[in-house]
Amino acid sequence: MKQKIYNTFFLSLILSFVGVSAVYADTASTPVSVEKEPEPVVTLQEVTPSSPTYTLTIRYQDNIVYDDTLSIPDSVTISYHESGSEDTETTTISSPTVLALLASADEESDAFAISDLAYYPAYSSYLLNCLSLESTDGCYNWNYVVDGIYPLAGMDQYTLEDGEHVYLYFGERYSIEPTANTFYTGIDIVSAVLNEYNYKTNEFSPATDNSLSLVLLDASSTAIDTGVLDDSQEGLYTFTENTPGEYSIGFDNGWSWYWPLSTVSIELPTRLTIRYQDDIIFDNTLSLDTAATITYHDVATTTTSTMERNDQSVLHALAIADGANDAFSLSDIAYYDSFESYIINCLTIEETNACDNWQYVVNGDYPFLGMDQYIIPTDEVTHIYLYFGERYNIETTKSSFELGESVTSTLSEYDFENNVYNSATDTSLVMALLDASNTAIATSTISEEGITVFAPTSTGSYKIGLDNGWSWYWPVTSFDVTTVLPTGSSGGGCGSCGINSSNQVDTVIKNIISFLDASQNEDGSFGSSISFSDWSAFAYNAYTGSTEGRDKLKTYLLTDPDPRDGFNDTASYAKRAMVLMSYGIDPYSGTNTNYIKKILDGFDGTQFGIDGIINDDVFALMPLLHAGYSHTDPMIVSSTKYILSRQHADGSFESKDMTGATIQILSELTHIDGVTDAIAKAKNFVLSGQQTDGGFGDIYATPWIMQGLSALGEDISTLKKNNLSPIDYIQANQVADGGIGETTNTLRLWTSAWAVPALLEKPWPTLLSSYTQPTTENNVQDGSNGSENTHDETTTSTLDIVEETTTSTEAITETAEETPEVKILPIVTTEAVPTLYVDPVIPERTVQPEVAGVKITEENTPEDITSETTKQEPATNPATEMNEQPEAQPEQEGTKPVHIAFGTTILLGLLLGWRFLRTLI
Repeated sequence: MKQKIYNTFFLSLILSFVGVSAVYADTASTPVSVEKEPEPVVTLQEVTPSSPTYTLTIRYQDNIVYDDTLSIPDSVTISYHESGSEDTETTTISSPTVLALLASADEESDAFAISDLAYYPAYSSYLLNCLSLESTDGCYNWNYVVDGIYPLAGMDQYTLEDGEHVYLYFGERYSIEPTANTFYTGIDIVSAVLNEYNYKTNEFSPATDNSLSLVLLDASSTAIDTGVLDDSQEGLYTFTENTPGEYSIGFDNGWSWYWPLSTVSIELPTRLTIRYQDDIIFDNTLSLDTAATITYHDVATTTTSTMERNDQSVLHALAIADGANDAFSLSDIAYYDSFESYIINCLTIEETNACDNWQYVVNGDYPFLGMDQYIIPTDEVTHIYLYFGERYNIETTKSSFELGESVTSTLSEYDFENNVYNSATDTSLVMALLDASNTAIATSTISEEGITVFAPTSTGSYKIGLDNGWSWYWPVTSFDVTTVLPTGSSGGGCGSCGINSSNQVDTVIKNIISFLDASQNEDGSFGSSISFSDWSAFAYNAYTGSTEGRDKLKTYLLTDPDPRDGFNDTASYAKRAMVLMSYGIDPYSGTNTNYIKKILDGFDGTQFGIDGIINDDVFALMPLLHAGYSHTDPMIVSSTKYILSRQHADGSFESKDMTGATIQILSELTHIDGVTDAIAKAKNFVLSGQQTDGGFGDIYATPWIMQGLSALGEDISTLKKNNLSPIDYIQANQVADGGIGETTNTLRLWTSAWAVPALLEKPWPTLLSSYTQPTTENNVQDGSNGSENTHDETTTSTLDIVEETTTSTEAITETAEETPEVKILPIVTTEAVPTLYVDPVIPERTVQPEVAGVKITEENTPEDITSETTKQEPATNPATEMNEQPEAQPEQEGTKPVHIAFGTTILLGLLLGWRFLRTLI
């Protein structure tokens, strides 16, 4: 038994050691046997050299027809015909030429086909004539490039090298672009740009190779001039030749001919200038090598026809210019069979028909021929000047002379280049004194100053006219010779009108006043529009005689009727202010309306009333300058500058009548820079527009223009056209009832009222009484627009609304903006009850900003808050501590099997030991 126990004990020990040994054996490293890779077997093979390859690109205009890389076979068969023969033959090419490459591509591609290849024995070379493409044939203009170089050899003569790129394209390598088709001697320099084709982009651009050359060829293709490269523009060549003729500009390619070519012509210039009053409406050089069509009417038959002109005449030149621009059109050409000639009646310039007074000059001379009969010379430079107006003008010192007085006249000639009349200097010109039947009773040449003096020996009506060699005298001016000088004949207007004067002007005015008296309404007003009443007031207050209607109209105006009768309120208020001032009524306080304030309310900082028009500015300035404002006031200056900015190039302001009105106000503002020049231009405009009836176009514009000229000191009675003055024009338009204009004209009250101050030579500003600005605190002293505060006081305060609710610090931080009106409250965590804080008056105070519920004071700055917040943070960062833990050591290989085996052995040992102990018991 004991022996059995020992055996069991020793067996347990042995098994334990065996287990440990097994564990050890299991965990011990065992060498790994590695099989050796077999040595690679190298097999030698024979390598065949690759064939050379070439790239071919074919361009036809915008399209790339072919683009590929290919090899050329050892032999290529081509079909061709010998030059001059249509018989087709074939041959074989065995060398890698450009032609062989093209033929190889032809064989493998359906995109193109060589359809015409010609052989030239003289050059021992082939020339590609045509390629057939999908939808067309490209013939006789193929060029090829090899790696960017143009070979000077046929396609069959250039041998390619491996890898070369051939570019075949259809078109010219160079093009010549003259800067003009026609060059004019003495004006232009013959020049042209040489362009080179970029076959990759299909575009021409100026050639950059300075070694290239252009030549000028005459009609026999002989080079007579070589172009000089101009540094101012790339590819530009200039020539010195300026002899009239036909030429070609060619590219000197080094061969016996020049190619490409471009034709040009050199001509003696024909320049046409057309002037209409102040404006040059056309000024250019013309080429008369093309025909032009004109439309005309036959004066005798009144039929309208068209015809083609190509005869180098002045009319031909005008027709060419008409077709080449939109500045004018030949709107009326008349044919006179008696003269077998055409006359230009009218040119339409924009919307104006300029009729019956066109003159033409050729190189400074006036031809005595119709425009269709004067043929422009081809052997000299020609300048044609066409202008509207009279060549000569005759003026006498006055319109009526006493018997025995010498009559002095001055002949002026028009300077069409500068649009002014100067004293005529041609002393061969003859002036004639004509009697009432236009018979010359005396003649005299002019002096060097253009003056002629005659002494009529009897009373009567006379004329002085220029003897132009025809059967009549033109121009002429009329005058009278009397025994006693008529009252007022030396001046214009009528300063004593209304005081029993027998002056002709006084009669016209008295008749107008009678017409106004008869037209007045029972309440003192005029017509159906308030503007009739306002304008009539100016007529009454300009007239110094007795009237029935002046006081009745004043009584009506003192009731302060609304002056607005249109879209422009500022102009209406200004006119009413002027009316009151013409009556001697204070525009500030004379009625229930402060009209000066109304005007000032229309000022926008730059101008009065509606932007874009000056009517309101002109009429606003008139009363203001008589209501305590001066030309130095910034508002006055600004409005004046605005008016000046609206002046047209011809000197006008919007229209003829507004030009007259504008002159009236500008005449009082000459201290402002630019006004004097503007007045001069406007004066020239209105004077140039005077018609042969003495007026300025119509009964609406004429009175306002008369007032404008009177403001400049002009004597209206002496402003005559065809011996008629504006006064004559108004008198001619007065009808039996005294009104101006036909009785069917619904605006006769206006035209009649306007005529009175015009005839009296009284501009509107001269009718106005002057006033100073009131000094009361309610007076408006500037041109700014005032406004009253109509809001309740509490609504102008800022409402500080804070909802006392629990929220996050982030949300409060986003809304905590520091402003003078917002007080940032501490964070409150009570029940959400909105609180409204209303502070009507915000006192001055130092705002104590609060951030995220912490009030910032001098003792508690944002830096302190930051410090406190920092102190409350943990001393260490858990994340940091986690990162600072020792890194886990990786388990060694095989440790898991060791643990299992060792544990199994211990358990087995314990089991055997327990059985052993049981045996002892």
